[in-house]
Amino acid sequence: MADKKGTLKAQLSVVPPQYEKQGGGQAPEAKKFTPPTPSNMIQLSAHKCAAEDCKQKPARAGFCDEHYNWFKEGLLTLEGYKAKDFDKKYHSMMRRKQQAA
Repeated sequence: MADKKGTLKAQLSVVPPQYEKQGGGQAPEAKKFTPPTPSNMIQLSAHKCAAEDCKQKPARAGFCDEHYNWFKEGLLTLEGYKAKDFDKKYHSMMRRKQQAA
């Protein structure tokens, strides 16, 4: 396998000049493309409550005051959707409020 350029082992150990500065013949790391974020975009999630069909300004944890209380009671998920057992929890919460008043 030896020819003008030398042995096979010598051929494999040759590092191209563009990779010598990279450290030991390692290929350069591919840079991931990240598109620039437009400066004229307004984030709507920060300007309205996370609950479904609520347009009020969020006060705590992305919810308005009323829906934050619902979230604490377990009526809403963190994404703002109603819980599977919403009716049961809602009636339980209303019963506790009436007893407290």
